[in-house]
Amino acid sequence: MPSYNPEQLVEDRLRESIRQSAAQRPTNHQDDPTSVKFHRHQSYNQLQAWMEQVGIDMQQHRQIIKDVYRILDKRIAISNRSIQNLIHFIKTFVQHEKQNVEYLRTKNKDINKLFQDGQTLYYPKLDETIKEICNYDQGNAIKILNLLDGIDKFIKEKLDFNIEMFETGISIHRDQYRKAFSNFASSSSKLTKYRRKHQGLYQRQMQGENKGKDLYHTERKLIDSFLEMAKLQKTMGQAVTRLFDEVKKQEVHRYQIVVTSLRMYLDKHVQLSQSKQQQISAQEELIYGLINQLEPEQVVQSFEVSNFLSQDVARIVQKMLGKQLLTLPQLQDFLCNYPDAYIKLGSVQENHSLVKLRIKNAQIDCGNVLKTWKPCQIIATIDNNVLIYLKETNEFKGKFLCDSSQIVQKTRVPLTAEIKCTKPGFIFDSTKTALLQLEAQDFDSLHGLLFKQPK
Repeated sequence: MPSYNPEQLVEDRLRESIRQSAAQRPTNHQDDPTSVKFHRHQSYNQLQAWMEQVGIDMQQHRQIIKDVYRILDKRIAISNRSIQNLIHFIKTFVQHEKQNVEYLRTKNKDINKLFQDGQTLYYPKLDETIKEICNYDQGNAIKILNLLDGIDKFIKEKLDFNIEMFETGISIHRDQYRKAFSNFASSSSKLTKYRRKHQGLYQRQMQGENKGKDLYHTERKLIDSFLEMAKLQKTMGQAVTRLFDEVKKQEVHRYQIVVTSLRMYLDKHVQLSQSKQQQISAQEELIYGLINQLEPEQVVQSFEVSNFLSQDVARIVQKMLGKQLLTLPQLQDFLCNYPDAYIKLGSVQENHSLVKLRIKNAQIDCGNVLKTWKPCQIIATIDNNVLIYLKETNEFKGKFLCDSSQIVQKTRVPLTAEIKCTKPGFIFDSTKTALLQLEAQDFDSLHGLLFKQPK
């Protein structure tokens, strides 16, 4: 099988989706390639196909993230319940032995009075034997108490401390995931809002309404919103992967403590019974053997893909990655980095059919007093607007109407020019300007687009 190329997989699916969408487009005046409506329809159709395919793949990726988190959340709950049950089991053993101690200390009151009448002892040797038995019981009681003191200390220093450390380690990463999910939900709502605005503008423009709005700018805002959402989904994947690693690490440590607890429990039983027998019993030996077989590797194996994910979920990931087998590193890379293909492709998902002129290498003055030049991109659209965006942040710096704007050269080296748009007002005209640095050929192109003969 060929190596995994996520961008190629995405492009192939997108190309097929666009082809099918184009085949379903009705034949009418929009099919005139020279009309503005045709370009609008073509751009809208392509972007809808893009968003549809994006929605399918990103939703599947997001669902896998949620599935992994749900499984981890369940594993955390099971682990916490198990350690509490173990503590209860050991404490019950301690309580039972303390009851034995209490019994050993109180039962002597009655046995001390066998065959006695006040101060008269009918069988002195029997009385001496009974006293030795009582001393023996008292010795056993002291021995049991000494053993129990060690268990109480173990519970406090090992088990209770593990609960605290487990929760501390897990909660940090779980909170990060929840925050990432919350941020994603907000971004998703914003994307829905931009999709509605884009659809509404397209429908109005196709009906002949324009009112100065620009379809290219609306599309760009929609794509930017998608890119923001995709990056936040990537953050979700990274957060759930870190949580996965932390749960796995904490579970390995907890498993080792559980094994130590079971060995300690058996050791105490053996110590309590050593006065009755010189060697451990066959059953005790069997249990020791089973405990020695408990290795942390069993925990590691439980987090492998084949044991962690259901077969249905694993098959979905395999299909999305184009792989027959799925390893844990591949799953984690999928969770963290799968949106990268869409982020990279989405960043260039601009339909050229809406663009009349594109100037990529320009700078705009963003300073208030002192000049501060920043790289920008200048777009002239079929809606008869000139749009300026900062390259680094994609921040929108202004819209200039071609019908009411002019560009004037200020200096030759470097070539600087001022683009100015004047909007008539009821009393005073309003003016918007931007100072640009351009290549000579770009200035000529923009000048030709905006230049108007003096009246």
